[in-house]
Amino acid sequence: MKKNALIRYGIFFLFLLGYSSLFAQNSIDELWKKAEAALEANEEYAAVANLEKIVMSTGLFDEPAIQSRLVLAELSLMGTDMEKIYESYAYFNCLHQTQDPHHRYGDLTRQLKHRYDSLLQVDMSQGITPGFYFSDSHDDRHVPTMLARIERTSDRWTVSLCYGCGIINDPVNRKKGNIFCAADINYTEDNQLVAVWNGHVKQRLPQTDLAHSMADQSREFKASMYQEMAAGNYSTSDVVTGTIATEFVGALFNGLGSAMARGKTTQYFHEMTWHRNSDGSLGVLFNRGKVTGYTGQDIRVQNDEVRFNLYKLYPHHQIFFFDYEDNSLITCNGRIMPTWSDYDRFFRFSPVFFNPSVQESFGITQPSRIEKLHKRKDINGIMYKVFEYYTLFADMHTDTIAKYIPPFAELESVYVDEGESTRGLCLGKVYKKDFVDFFAMQTSQTLLFTALPQNMDYGTCYQSVYSNNGIHFFAEICNGSQQGYLQVFLNNGNRYVGQANQFKATGEGTLYYHDGKILKGNFDNQVCLSGVLTFEYNGVRYQEEVHDFNWVNGVDTWMNDWINKTQKQTVTHSKTKGK
Repeated sequence: MKKNALIRYGIFFLFLLGYSSLFAQNSIDELWKKAEAALEANEEYAAVANLEKIVMSTGLFDEPAIQSRLVLAELSLMGTDMEKIYESYAYFNCLHQTQDPHHRYGDLTRQLKHRYDSLLQVDMSQGITPGFYFSDSHDDRHVPTMLARIERTSDRWTVSLCYGCGIINDPVNRKKGNIFCAADINYTEDNQLVAVWNGHVKQRLPQTDLAHSMADQSREFKASMYQEMAAGNYSTSDVVTGTIATEFVGALFNGLGSAMARGKTTQYFHEMTWHRNSDGSLGVLFNRGKVTGYTGQDIRVQNDEVRFNLYKLYPHHQIFFFDYEDNSLITCNGRIMPTWSDYDRFFRFSPVFFNPSVQESFGITQPSRIEKLHKRKDINGIMYKVFEYYTLFADMHTDTIAKYIPPFAELESVYVDEGESTRGLCLGKVYKKDFVDFFAMQTSQTLLFTALPQNMDYGTCYQSVYSNNGIHFFAEICNGSQQGYLQVFLNNGNRYVGQANQFKATGEGTLYYHDGKILKGNFDNQVCLSGVLTFEYNGVRYQEEVHDFNWVNGVDTWMNDWINKTQKQTVTHSKTKGK
């Protein structure tokens, strides 16, 4: 009996499952028909709403989801919404990498990327634009120093700081600075942008009556003391000592009275000035201080300042931040509250969750809602680490040191602040507060990558350095100095590959000139002792032996001499042939 009942319930369950699948399919078909009708009626908003419902109700790479995404991508190409354009690009790029090796939608993916890059370039070329901004520096808890929102109203620009950043987390700033309110953005005399938050005010009013009383007591005390010394029979030394003591006490009373007669006002403030950098970021000077004023005296200012760069949060960063005050998401398209319908949409559509590093950090295999975000205190730190990782290693696939880069999970954000020249992004493998195996650092002048040896005293490390002047090198470093293999890419297009000492060609090596000439030989301190120069002249390829050849500035002189010599030989040969 029980067995038969189980069978009946099992059949009923299968019937319900099949019916629900049929119902879901009918629902998708109905949504698709509504989307088609809306497009025919030129009602784009209604069409997008129905297509997004299909995406939300199907699997990530189910065929209905792909077809709906195709239409959404075509619609986004006709607009200027950077987030939706990049959403489509990230989806089809992920589809290609995971399930579509033949890249059926390659042309569409390239169109989306080109459109996004064009809009990005326009947006970054402007002075300031509305949006959320985050700093390239972080505090010792690895959260951004600043998260800020820049907004534009009808008649003014404002900037406000967000919870979850280092400045807001600082208890001194929270107590004495009015940094939770929006501040107006203005221009300084040297055309920089400035915003000021006027914070807590401490005020002490003048105590005029008490000051007069202290002055009267001082006079009475001094008169009484001098009268007593005049009437008494004191020695000269006693009179001198008494006079000094009397004047000291009188001065003390006068000083106290003078201090009470003056009022004191202390105004705490935060000030942010910034300018546009060449890479589109904002170079920021954030100043915390207080202005202290006394009655009848000048104002004194005490400052505590920090410098960093602010980056606008764009879709291609593939990150978001979390505001722990109201549990909202800070995204490139604005703030999203948990109760909003966009909250669920964000976890299905956002490019953030197509980022392998984000998926790895949150333990997800496909875009899905992350529950109880407010309980994860490391969200902003993870997102900042993702930004560091892709900023530092953006173009590393062609670099020799790329094979030494550890997986994302093994790297840690490292707080480095040893002055303006060293402050910047830093990731590395850390053991007991020391770097091991590898670290990468961006400073004001260079981008540095170092693969460390197991034994720092005797081992060989490898460094790859990109300088702001356009020079790049990859080198072996032994015992703290460059010895051994070296690749140098100069800013004039020349490239040297071979042995070197102190970054100067020494030993066997090859120099590749920007115009196609190749010099291969034995070098000593940038001089080719003996080698072969390969070049092309008048369509003919030549190989000539050279000796004591200075490869830095000697090739032009050598080529001129060789051409003159060749031309003379040609003329002499022609005359001989004529006779």
